[in-house]
Amino acid sequence: MYPFVKFGILHVQLFSLFLALGAIFAVFFALKKFIQHNLPPEHVFYLGTISVVAGTIGSRLFYIFEYHREYHWQIFNLVDGGWSLAGFFLGLAFFISRRYYSLTALMLITFYLRSKQINIFPITVALIIALSLHTVYRHKILPFKNKWLYLAMLVCGIVFARITFLYIHFNSYSWDIFQIHRGGMTVYGGFLLALLCCILYVRKQQIPLRATLDILLTVTFLALAFGRVGCFFNGCCFGKDCHTPSVYSVQFPTNSPSGFHQLRGLNKLYLWNSYTPQARSLSAFLQQFPKQLDEKTRAIFFPRVYATQLISALYNFLIFIFLYFFLGKKKYDGQVAVYGICMYAVCRFCIEVFRGDNPFAISGLTGAQCVSFVLFCVSISFILSHKALHKRSMITRKEI
Repeated sequence: MYPFVKFGILHVQLFSLFLALGAIFAVFFALKKFIQHNLPPEHVFYLGTISVVAGTIGSRLFYIFEYHREYHWQIFNLVDGGWSLAGFFLGLAFFISRRYYSLTALMLITFYLRSKQINIFPITVALIIALSLHTVYRHKILPFKNKWLYLAMLVCGIVFARITFLYIHFNSYSWDIFQIHRGGMTVYGGFLLALLCCILYVRKQQIPLRATLDILLTVTFLALAFGRVGCFFNGCCFGKDCHTPSVYSVQFPTNSPSGFHQLRGLNKLYLWNSYTPQARSLSAFLQQFPKQLDEKTRAIFFPRVYATQLISALYNFLIFIFLYFFLGKKKYDGQVAVYGICMYAVCRFCIEVFRGDNPFAISGLTGAQCVSFVLFCVSISFILSHKALHKRSMITRKEI
């Protein structure tokens, strides 16, 4: 496991690097196929951006929903009295300014810098107020013609009242829900939300939907292949314990997510105090504890695990290769997308049997297996229904 790599003074997280490489290659191949199939190539960049943003948000939300008991939710407790009157008026100014996307990005940057002990909130407040005054002066938007806009402005003020309070008392709350760099993302959550957002964009731009989805789903599997390699370097998405040596297994460092998971059910505090009392952090304990054990005992505590990340990367890449060449041989628009979803659902259902990090959700199945089963049924029903319609049309033509 090599979560970071050095490029001079830069420390680059390999997980993020492989995700970026996957997105770049996906956009490149999508652009090439858009041109070949006479689709407007200028939309590829926008679809790629939508997929990355929506995919990141969706994958995080799905993971938090699945592991909601492991997170702290105090920041969403609206009855604890945490409100700021100044923040309320700041929210009104934000709504009036009409620069929602740029100012939202600025707020995200402001909170990120606050986590690094850098305070630019006064600059952000001044900019929001200045833009709101400029909008009122230049465009004369007040009073609103639509009365519902007043309700929306009120809601925006309430939201900012809470956000401002959280910013002022930043260190009093846990922000683990937003710490994506520490891991905690699921493929299906990102896939479903990105698919929904891309469909809405394609509909709005009046682009052929099914032909576009054929290309988007094809390059998605290439991006997933790169992402799974990043998971391998990050040490997440690991497999179950493999007590017999195998070419499909790997030994992760003891301070990896796999090593921490293998100590589940044990009294870590007792082991910490008994074997490595000098360790000052959990990571240091996981590094030093195995050195106090003999080889046989170490193999019992930290056995090899199935390399499910690399296996997943392999089948995602094979699905991409198949769909990429099948694009030129498809019989109807949408066939490639449905075939890709069907193949991925089968592969994901099977690989979940060897995953060691996903809990069971329903009747001995993990959440990913449940989603895989639903997607498989939907894709198979689509394939069968299209074949039935094709046979009916052929019969009708013969009768005519």
